Amino acid sequence: MPLLLWLALASPARAEAPEPLAPPDPTPHVLRGEQLEPFQVVLKRALDVYFQGGHEEAEALLLGLQSRLEAGEDVPPEQAGEALIYLGEIYQVTGHALESFETFQSALERDPGLNINIYHHPPEVVNLFGLARREVIQAAQTPVAPPPAQVAAAPSFPWWINAPLGIPQLGLGQTRAGARHAAAQLALAGSSVVLSVHLHRWTHDDSGEYVEPPGSEYPAFTAYRAAQWATTIGTYAAWAASVGAARRSIRRSATLAVGESPEGTPTLGVGGTW
Repeated sequence: MPLLLWLALASPARAEAPEPLAPPDPTPHVLRGEQLEPFQVVLKRALDVYFQGGHEEAEALLLGLQSRLEAGEDVPPEQAGEALIYLGEIYQVTGHALESFETFQSALERDPGLNINIYHHPPEVVNLFGLARREVIQAAQTPVAPPPAQVAAAPSFPWWINAPLGIPQLGLGQTRAGARHAAAQLALAGSSVVLSVHLHRWTHDDSGEYVEPPGSEYPAFTAYRAAQWATTIGTYAAWAASVGAARRSIRRSATLAVGESPEGTPTLGVGGTW
């Protein structure tokens, strides 16, 4: 069917082609005198939708507000800044970190005194906004492109990070450390089980009834019970130490890098060890 349609259009006997449509008016509607909802009303609706989980709808509303700002609409600075900050936040939480960084840059170039409320936005958004501020300040001070900047990124931990027996270290490729943590936990847990079984036999007769240990054996019984508690607590402490060491290792290695490609375009990268 497409071939027949092409032949029909290419035939010299076809009717005169219609006049091409006039290109759309490139002037933004805000400058053509069209009536628009007040900026503050649209901003409030966008934030209400965003807080209810409607990321795509809120993004569309905020992009419309961004177009109005770029077209020159006169808007109070605090409203313009809030719209651009939340647009950048939506980009960040939906996985578009580069667009988020560029939006923050645009907002700060528009209003260098713009600030972000650290209590109203996630830490990763606040960190990226601060990085954009430093980039804007450096660009204003010198025309030379600054070297790539590094900022600690909020790492997301894998599911196995809380596992026992040195699994967090093994997952990070730290084989020796994983073996050491596993051996320590197994030794403590095994000792706790052996002591627990011995104490049970000490305080129960053949029929399973509880009996008090003889008075002459009570000091030894107390010492065994204290050792059993100590090894049990030590097992959990060794497990917690393994998890804590793995989390610290991930925090040290996770970074967010912003730089410039050979073509002169901004680049954004995240580094880690897993």
